[in-house]
Parts: sequence; C-alpha cells; structure tokens
Amino acid sequence: MPITITTQLLAATCWGPGRIDLVAIGSDSQMYHTSYSSQWQDGWDALGGSFASVAPTMVSWSSDRLDVFGLSKSNRMFHRAWDGQSWDANWDDLYGDSQTFQGPLAVDAWGRDRLDVFGVGAGDQAMYHQSVSDHSDDRQLHGGLVQSLMRCKWSGQWQDGWENHGGVLTSNLAVTSWAKERLDIFGLGPDDGIWHLSWDQDWQEQWDSLGGVFKSDLAVASWSTNRLDVFGAGTDFAIYHKAWDGSSWSSDWENIGGVFTSPPVVVSWGPGRLDVFGIGLDGAIWYKSYENTWLQDWTSLGGLFKSVPVVVSWGSGRLDVFAVGEDDAVWHNGGDDGDWGEWESLGKPEVAADSGSSSSSLVPQSSSPPRTTTVITTVTTAVTRETTATMAMTTATTVATTATREIQIMPTLQSTLSNIPTATGTTTDSSTAQLAVGFTATLAVAQDIL
Repeated sequence: MPITITTQLLAATCWGPGRIDLVAIGSDSQMYHTSYSSQWQDGWDALGGSFASVAPTMVSWSSDRLDVFGLSKSNRMFHRAWDGQSWDANWDDLYGDSQTFQGPLAVDAWGRDRLDVFGVGAGDQAMYHQSVSDHSDDRQLHGGLVQSLMRCKWSGQWQDGWENHGGVLTSNLAVTSWAKERLDIFGLGPDDGIWHLSWDQDWQEQWDSLGGVFKSDLAVASWSTNRLDVFGAGTDFAIYHKAWDGSSWSSDWENIGGVFTSPPVVVSWGPGRLDVFGIGLDGAIWYKSYENTWLQDWTSLGGLFKSVPVVVSWGSGRLDVFAVGEDDAVWHNGGDDGDWGEWESLGKPEVAADSGSSSSSLVPQSSSPPRTTTVITTVTTAVTRETTATMAMTTATTVATTATREIQIMPTLQSTLSNIPTATGTTTDSSTAQLAVGFTATLAVAQDIL
C-alpha cells in the first residue's frame, strides 16, 4: 500500500497556554485563519492571497505573534504576520525575489525575533535558506518606559537573497532547533536515504547521510538540548525512528510498527516525551507515545481523513490534532494526558455564515457544546479583561519608572509577574495567563537591554 495521503493544506501553532491558531488554504486558493482561546472563534477569517495546493507554514516566536508562509501559484514564497493587533496589510514576497520552490517551506523560530526559512529549489532541488532578525532601536529605554513592555514592535529585515546550501532533495524538508542559534535540517536524497545538515552559528561543511530507505516525508522533534528524534515511513510503510543523544546517532533504525498511508507527524510536550501520528489503512488517525520508552502499541483516534494530520501542544500532557475529512471540513480532537474527546468540525475554510457547523457522517460527530456564549458572559469577560489590562499597564509604568531611577528592572518585573494572580483575583482567567506571558516576554526584552 503506497503513501497515498500526502496533501496537507493546514498549519497550526500555539503562542501561549490554551491558545491555538490554525490556517488553511481554501477551495478558492485563499488563506484562511481561525483560533481557539477558551472556545473556537465563529468561522474563519479570510487572509487573501492565491496559493498552490501545498501546505502553508505557521510559527510563533512570542506571545501574540504569528508568521504565516505560503507558496504562491507561481511557486514563490509569500509571508504575512500578525502582531497582536492586526495582520500585515499585504502578503510580502520578499522584495520580489524570483527564487521558486517545488513544495512547502520549513520554518523554525529558535529565539525571539528570529525566523529561518528553508525550501527545496524548483529547478535544482538544492536547499535554499532565508532568515530574518529584528535589530531595531525600538527596544530601548525612553523616558522610563520599556517600548515593548506589552507588545514589541517588530521591524525585522530579511537577508539579501536566498542562500544555496546544495544537496539534491527529493522530499519536503523537516527542521527543528534544540537550542538558541542551532538548527538541524533533514530531507530525502536520490538514494531514498535521509540526509542531514546543521547550523550552529556556522554551517556544517557538507550534508551527512543517516542511511535508511524511506517512502515518505520526514518528521523531526527535539525534547531537550542535544536531542533529536527523526521519523519516516519505510518501504514496508511502517514507521522507523532514529535518535541523536548529543554525541552520536543510534546505530540502527528502530521499527516502531504500524502500516501508514501518510507521512508521520511528531510532537513533544516535555522532556523525554514524544507522540507520533499518522493515517492508517482505514483512513483513521493512529498514534503512539514515548516517555523514555514506548508506552503502548498504536492506538486509533477514529475518523476518516484525507489529509496529513497536524498536531500541536500548548502545555504538559496536552495534544490537539487537526485533519481534513471526506467532507472537506477541518476536524479537531484534543486530549489531556491521553484522555481524548470527540471529533468536532471546524467547518470548511471559507467565509460563510455556517462555516463552523459543517458535519459529515464519515467523521465522528462533535459532542462539544455550541461555540456561542450568553451576552452577560461576554460583557462580564470584556469588563474583566479591560480592568486587568488597566491594572497591568499601571503596574508596568511604575516598574519601568523604577528601572530608570535604579536600573533594577529585573527583580521588579519578576515580582510584578509573580503578583499578577493576586492583582486580578484569579489564577485561571485567560486574561491573566496572557498577561503573565506578556510580562515573561518583557523580562526577556529587559535582559537583552541590560
């Protein structure tokens, strides 16, 4: 049974606890977006554009920051970002750069304000790289205020042109980072083996082979410094695994079983933890977990799907899975510590009044409650968030003023952060969680400054 399910028109990421952002390419070739924060928004937002039928890519390097990448029908890379308040006015094609690609892009953010983008060239099948960092003057102390206190203004500049890093790649790329200023990129070569290139403030001299014979795109994850776990479907369509422990690769490819019609997908939510997903012969999503040892055989989540799954984690023990069903709607299932819910439909990626209510007999029906809330709840939440934001900004101003006088911003901000739950009166309110993330980001900014 060949790898028949290769289409992937979804991408997802998380920038904070309880927050998920999802983008998808619709039947009209536009990019669409929806999000979850306590509940799913009603329907999809149209982001425009005209994209090829290949997977978009989305990453987040900070709270309230999203960077989305898509391949146009002319096979060029386009980018659009969300800064916490609004999307960029237009899709950016990197100053009209003419480099074209033969498949989706691989993107990693190994630190705040940093993006590294990789793609396989449409003509020569070499790997190309582009990066962007923010070195603006906005992150300075002016008049006692940290300019990026709650949300950093970003004015990053892409490097001048694409770097050609050679190789002859026959698959899409997989990339991950296990530390700041570290990147590891994987792809299949003409021999169907896995090839690897790394960057550690300088590029590895040449690609190295990890061997094996594979029939699918690859998946890679890192759950700790100096740790890499790579997965692919072999000639028998079982999933194979190889690991790097900081000094060497495991000697043999480990067969972890299964028979799949899609490439594997892997995610890690903690040290020593991996969860691997794929589409089985029955069209359902199957997964297997590792926590310093493989925990169980492959387990079915059910459903009937025609796209490679997308999996994210926003916290310890939490997994959220997305895939396109036979009805062309996007379906979601979430689990806490292995306790999975029912599949729910997020509708087709399009702007329509009933976009969030699509259903199909081919996919398990959602048992989740309606996404609407009462007017009273909505107003109460809005007032709570407004009050919380006002208190936070007042505290922030006091903190920054103190920093100007005494250059002691570190302990002050840390104290403010630890006291946020007391100031708001709750430790579970989503506004509080978002403020905590914002102050954590502020600490990182202040550390850079001082």
